[in-house]
Amino acid sequence: MVRRLRVLGLLFLVLPSWSATAEELPPVIDLHCDSLTQLEKNSKTDIVDTRDPISLRNLKAGGVMAQVFAIWTDARKGRCVQVARRQVAAFEDQVIRAGHGMIRQAKTYADLLENHRAGVISAVLAMEGADGLGDNASNLEWFTKRGLRILSLTWNNSNAFADGRWDPDPPPRGGLTEEGARLLGIMAANLVIADLSHAHWETFWDIVTRIPGPVIATHSNARAVRNHDRNLDDEQIVAIAQKQGVIGLVYYYEFVAKGRRVTPTDLWAHYRYISEIVGPEFIALGSDFGSRKMKLIQGVTNPKEVLELLRTFQRQGVGDLDLDLLASMNALRVIHTADEEYFDIAPLTWRPLRVRPIHPADSSPALYDRLRSTAVALCEPGMSYEFQTDGTDLFAVVLRTLSDNNPARASINVFVQVSTCQGDKIQREFTCPMDGSRCVMEVFKDLATAGACASHVRVRLEPRGDNPPGCWKVQDIIPLQRVVHRQAGAQSTR
Repeated sequence: MVRRLRVLGLLFLVLPSWSATAEELPPVIDLHCDSLTQLEKNSKTDIVDTRDPISLRNLKAGGVMAQVFAIWTDARKGRCVQVARRQVAAFEDQVIRAGHGMIRQAKTYADLLENHRAGVISAVLAMEGADGLGDNASNLEWFTKRGLRILSLTWNNSNAFADGRWDPDPPPRGGLTEEGARLLGIMAANLVIADLSHAHWETFWDIVTRIPGPVIATHSNARAVRNHDRNLDDEQIVAIAQKQGVIGLVYYYEFVAKGRRVTPTDLWAHYRYISEIVGPEFIALGSDFGSRKMKLIQGVTNPKEVLELLRTFQRQGVGDLDLDLLASMNALRVIHTADEEYFDIAPLTWRPLRVRPIHPADSSPALYDRLRSTAVALCEPGMSYEFQTDGTDLFAVVLRTLSDNNPARASINVFVQVSTCQGDKIQREFTCPMDGSRCVMEVFKDLATAGACASHVRVRLEPRGDNPPGCWKVQDIIPLQRVVHRQAGAQSTR
């Protein structure tokens, strides 16, 4: 309720100058397009006469209040810093100057309001993948001086700052690099919003647990609706909401639904799913317009046709206020928060452990909170490790062991004893490999069924059979609990 009242306050700031379209639909903020890539390649085109979907005519016909223009460079072709700077020049010359006052750059929330009241479209500068910074985080300063407000550390590829989604899982480096951590500090100093679309899973969590301020997934959907690695799992959706961010629904058909015939109703399914988890206050639009070759959902190929998308959402039961939030108010709220309260939003203090679902009914691969993690070497048979729990509804213990003695064949017996909050003791025995893979032990299944809780856990390791003695490096002893949706009253674990 507090979130919604705050958004309503922003709405009233904008309403006096709100010039609705003929269909009385709200103005639109689009969090992502790739037009600068096309404009930089052809200096003879611009925002007025370009055949690109993002033309001034289409923006006006679609009731667009603000368009985010992303700098993107192809690391496979090299010279990324030079190309990125040329795209800034294209933004300044072929978008802003060519618009002759009908489109102006917006660097702040105040700029967005001023432009809207003047009947002018706002253009916001972003960067998709930090390859345009080369391998030096300090290069970001050049771009922030020219108004860059949104930055994703990676596109699909890895770079000097972090791992992208094309890398192995888990990636060799584990997400964020040292230079990437330095980049986050420079972003915070300049109030730059972190964009999480395209990031590797580990990179995503490294960012949200380190950087203050709101975060954005400028163009991503829900992975539970369309199982694609460019989409967000349940825990990522929750994390973005807890960071007071927003998720821009993307229109690219592969990220929306399986099959060749993908419609606006398919995109609405993502809206409905995310709303059920965190509420409608955290969803926006992120088209991914910018290439005539891009295959998008049927009937939504340029900003003008987004009106039909909004009408589809209306027909599916999305009310006027929630439509306002989706179209522009949620995006406005994030930019306002970044301007005024960036350092009031702390990094997250939790991250999930990525394991395979314990039960087939668990649709997401990340349905568990990491409550505790440790690394301990047990070098004598019968040694044990013990830890207290906080009384929450623990569900399983995950551990990973490594042995110096023929790990490909070695295995180990694991004895887990649980002391419950009611004073009972439950013991389970498991066999786990010592090859570095995770061993998931559902020792709390009975407790969860009975509604009980655990207060103390003891783990003891013993070699199996004739396995030679050695050290068993227990890299993770982690009690896990089922995640319930944070939305008030919801108990589903999906």
